[in-house]
Amino acid sequence: MKRIRYGLIISVLFSLVVFNLFAAESLKSVEEEYYDFLFLLGYAERPTLGYRTLSDSTWQVSDNLVWKDIDLGTKRSLGSSDFTYRLYGPEFFSSYNSAYPYGQNDGALVQSKGLNASLTGGIRIEGHGLEVTFKPLLAFTQNLDYPTMPKGSSYDSEYAYYWADIDNPQRFGDDPYFLFDWGDSELRYTWKSFTIGVGTQSMWFGQSWLNPMLHSNNAGSYPKVDFGLRKTALTVPYLGYLGDIEFRVYAGIPSYSNYYKDGYDTSDKKLITGLNASYAPSFLPGVTFTLNKIFMTTFSWDNLEEYFLRLFFIPQTNTSQEDGKASFSASWVLPSVGLELYGELGIDDYVVGTYGYIRYPFHTMIYTIGMKKAMTINEAKHIYGELFFEWNDNEMSQDFQFQWPYTFYSYPDLGGYTNNGQLLGGASCPGGNSQYLGYRIYYPKGEWMVYINRTNPDNNYLYSKMVDEGASAETNLYYYGSFKATLAVGVTTDYALTPHIWVHGGAVYELVVNALYKTDILGAKVGQDTILNNFRGEFGLKCSW
Repeated sequence: MKRIRYGLIISVLFSLVVFNLFAAESLKSVEEEYYDFLFLLGYAERPTLGYRTLSDSTWQVSDNLVWKDIDLGTKRSLGSSDFTYRLYGPEFFSSYNSAYPYGQNDGALVQSKGLNASLTGGIRIEGHGLEVTFKPLLAFTQNLDYPTMPKGSSYDSEYAYYWADIDNPQRFGDDPYFLFDWGDSELRYTWKSFTIGVGTQSMWFGQSWLNPMLHSNNAGSYPKVDFGLRKTALTVPYLGYLGDIEFRVYAGIPSYSNYYKDGYDTSDKKLITGLNASYAPSFLPGVTFTLNKIFMTTFSWDNLEEYFLRLFFIPQTNTSQEDGKASFSASWVLPSVGLELYGELGIDDYVVGTYGYIRYPFHTMIYTIGMKKAMTINEAKHIYGELFFEWNDNEMSQDFQFQWPYTFYSYPDLGGYTNNGQLLGGASCPGGNSQYLGYRIYYPKGEWMVYINRTNPDNNYLYSKMVDEGASAETNLYYYGSFKATLAVGVTTDYALTPHIWVHGGAVYELVVNALYKTDILGAKVGQDTILNNFRGEFGLKCSW
């Protein structure tokens, strides 16, 4: 369960030019997804390269194309001053899972078994470089009982993760609970391209659509400060325009959940320092490169100074008090055909030895590949389609069979890469793999989407059983057929009842195979709760002003 966290307030300033200007949008909101679709067709300018928050997601659109009669959010003058304001929501979302938790990229909301609901809304004020955003979130989770694995050790809470040292509870206690989260609240100042802010806005790194490796909006907010350059043109004397760059440095203080380890002091805080740098070269039209680098350690003012410097000058030392991760992502956009191809490589530890990257460069490496394709269905009736595909592989590299059990987001005594028990990165498959295929239709009154998503949530658990062990008839028969997998087939829709009111709906069937990693080579059930059938419904209402 998550606790109330301290946070402040936010956002972004752009002048009106020849484009229609739209206000800053929440991550993964229906508006942001729509603007990104317009970008694929060449009707919008993507405001970021590889670092995205609500404040940074301010779009310039040349043609609204489909939703011409819908108010997608308007900045209004604040009296007779030079300041403007934008209202958010209120926005209500609810879901019901009949047998098993399902849901991700939903901030502080934990979508467990039973009824789940969130309510958010707020205001954003901008002017003279100052940006103030207040957008908290209230959430409720019924948190009904469902099958979980035995706790990992005698030191773990009974709800803790079942094998890896990570603060990612299988269940947040055994009671329903409410929570308050500061959400996308922030105070920011921007001068030209330079920006500095403090608050709790969620960050999204890189170009992945569903499962970015190092940061998404899957977990609740936490206090952070950042500074750097927003997307800006790089111009060099005598060479001229060389492309666009973006750069951000940040430090944040995530928290532990109450279900990490029995007796663990959950008032302790983690420290995350990070660097995000992106470049879209002018000589490679449509191509963007992004580098992310982070350190995680315990919070102290001395560590804050040290690990800020290490982002630039000092390499990782692989001590027990720190965990360093990095990812490199790239995308290639072809507006002439409405296509984006993207990929991301992540690494946890650095390869040791002079010839390490020649001998075995895949140590701790994980990867993502994906694509988005926009298409015209009926131009006269303003009906368009968008195809999504993403493949994630977060399984441990096989050299760990000679070392110790491992998974990317865990780290001993630091609780892993989480905030209040939820993963900060991609949540579909923290130790396994995921394949997602979706198709969305846009039409003048809204959109609908169908998708299929197959995952192995945590194959590393099974691989860990074979570290220091030899294959035998017994292990072959048991573990060969014990891979846990889910298959979700769903449909969602957003419909504009009026120019200012959206209604959201959805239905999902999720098959959970080997929920407790119990089967044999022939697929026969071993024990109870091996196969689960989860039926999920979604409903939401949202105001857009």
